[in-house]
Amino acid sequence: MTDAEASADAVRAAWSTAAAEADALVRSRPRLGHTADFTVPPGTTFDYDNCGAHLLGVHLADRLGDRLENFAAGTLFPAIGVTRWTWPTDPDGYNFGFGHLQLLPDDLLAVARLLLHGGRDPEGRQVVAADWVAAMTTAQTARDTVVPVLVAAADRIDGPRDG
Repeated sequence: MTDAEASADAVRAAWSTAAAEADALVRSRPRLGHTADFTVPPGTTFDYDNCGAHLLGVHLADRLGDRLENFAAGTLFPAIGVTRWTWPTDPDGYNFGFGHLQLLPDDLLAVARLLLHGGRDPEGRQVVAADWVAAMTTAQTARDTVVPVLVAAADRIDGPRDG
């Protein structure tokens, strides 16, 4: 097993456990600010939700035993040539799991290329599991379930779309 495969397996296992734990935590503590409607089946509606994504990142970091930034700096970033970034943290020292990773344009392009090539780095090595890239780049809900204001914003930027 290559280092990339071992790393991918570790992240996959940590992510799976972290997702379940974050879901249980959010369900037990609605005052955390989570707004998702748990009365609908997963994947049937869209609900913009930073809190849930951040909690998932917190649990993933705990499972990995390190901050998300340190994990990325040791595995993902070197493989795709990212050398400079800023990733702010919450008051407890956890990198924001929902965003705020700041990259230079060329480094953001490197991430885009990684996704376009199914998780492979410029030399063709599998850095991120191809099935994970496929899942994260596939629509999870129908377009008509997306919050109307987000559709309106996208239409202003790109023009109206059919469907």
